Amino acid sequence: MKKILLCLIALTMSAVIEAQTITNDKLDGLVSLGNGSWTKRAKEISENNPLNNGILRIVEIIPCEVEKEKAYERVRRWAVEEFGASAFSEEKEGFSFVGRLSNICHRSIGDNKYVFSIQPTLRFDFKDGKIRYIFTLRGYDVVKTTDDGGLIVMMGNIGVPTGGTSKKTQTWSIGDCAPYSDNSKHAKVASSKAYVYSIACWRLILNRVKEVIYEKTNEISDDW
Repeated sequence: MKKILLCLIALTMSAVIEAQTITNDKLDGLVSLGNGSWTKRAKEISENNPLNNGILRIVEIIPCEVEKEKAYERVRRWAVEEFGASAFSEEKEGFSFVGRLSNICHRSIGDNKYVFSIQPTLRFDFKDGKIRYIFTLRGYDVVKTTDDGGLIVMMGNIGVPTGGTSKKTQTWSIGDCAPYSDNSKHAKVASSKAYVYSIACWRLILNRVKEVIYEKTNEISDDW
């Protein structure tokens, strides 16, 4: 019995790992700078995505030829597999949840390295023939690592070099960052790159949902 349970657990874990389709490689494939820079590309994208009270909200209508009940079931199952989502806010026509996307990008500037993660609220509403997908982002979770090896701390008249690194966890509001703020206290290039990759996350989720609604994996047939 114990061996059977261990096998079932192993199979479940492997299924969940396999379902994690939002990867850095796929995000990189959706990001294109051309001959520009992170700040220029972020500015271009932001022109079509104005903030609403300091919040980024992107609404996309997805055509859907699947019955809305089946589409609902498939997208909800994908959300559980992809994000491990368990805390859903469910309403008559749809549901929403907060999904975490860790380490979507990083940027080193001088002695500082910034690693960005986001926790967008994802909402899906279902009607016959279409799905409304709403991506809402308030900011970034940032881990800032600083190389302190070059700092000199004075102890009396003697200068003592410090060693190692220091790490801080910060939250940057999207409205306080580039490309929406020109006078931000946050690193402009780093926040611009985080913005471009956040939009890539929105796009990758959109593309995945378009696939999911036509997948019939693990469904119980109505014909029995």
